[in-house]
Amino acid sequence: MPIYPPIWRTAHITGKVVVFLTVKDGRIVGTDVKSGRTELQIPTIANLKTWRFDDGVNGAFTVTFTYKISGEEIEASTNPKVEMLPSLDVTITARPVKPTVNYSNIPIQGTGS
Repeated sequence: MPIYPPIWRTAHITGKVVVFLTVKDGRIVGTDVKSGRTELQIPTIANLKTWRFDDGVNGAFTVTFTYKISGEEIEASTNPKVEMLPSLDVTITARPVKPTVNYSNIPIQGTGS
């Protein structure tokens, strides 16, 4: 299952990453990022490395991963929605998470007594 890195989800980092990949005997043997946000390139390659094709598949393909944030903010992170088209276009849509801040451990300055 493709992932949307939690840190990029929280920061609302979205975008597309286009990768040219080479497959030999059903395994990905090469990846070449053609375009896309730097922050999303490593997770895209990690997602692709989990893919397996039929043992007889050999060739080169272009894959596009689209990362989206959509919907109302929620309290806790949930699994993103993943859509994969036969054209090898993958869309990963995550719900935004409400930011949480814990001020209890932050020293307060200027409270002279």
